[in-house]
Amino acid sequence: MGKEMTQQDVAKLIGLSKYSREVLGPLEADCRSLGQRLNSICERYGMIMSRDNVELTVGEWCAIIDTKKDTFEFDELFSHQHFGLSLWSDLLEAEHFGDMSGRHGIDAKALATRLRELTYAQLCTVLEVVSRFWQDEPCQSGSIQDELEAAGARIAPDRPALTTLAAVAFGL
Repeated sequence: MGKEMTQQDVAKLIGLSKYSREVLGPLEADCRSLGQRLNSICERYGMIMSRDNVELTVGEWCAIIDTKKDTFEFDELFSHQHFGLSLWSDLLEAEHFGDMSGRHGIDAKALATRLRELTYAQLCTVLEVVSRFWQDEPCQSGSIQDELEAAGARIAPDRPALTTLAAVAFGL
């Protein structure tokens, strides 16, 4: 018979990164241990999503999703190293080249400042919403707010100052 697989062998086999395997820590030889450990990690992550999720307007969420549309898969691979450091600067760059403020009716510079001040856990919740949003074919249900909420986004009411800015920008 062949060699019996260890928990770390199974973790590697199912595609967990070296970093993820380090987070798992030492595991017992039985499969139940891996399942229990993954379940515990997922439950904790779920609590972070529930407790630390950031509340943004639909326009702010759309600006972030628009900014990250071409790089979210890269960010997904390197989220623990890259995403939090780049989100606010990526938004400012997108504003410079693509007028995120006008396109989404927001103040992109103010949003970038808010994003820069988020905790790492809060940044992870933003990445999770972006990742979930792009997992499905977006804009199929007809309501962007429904799709954002299905992805886990907390939707804030429009900010009065931003609504005024949008009205000026769109000549309303």
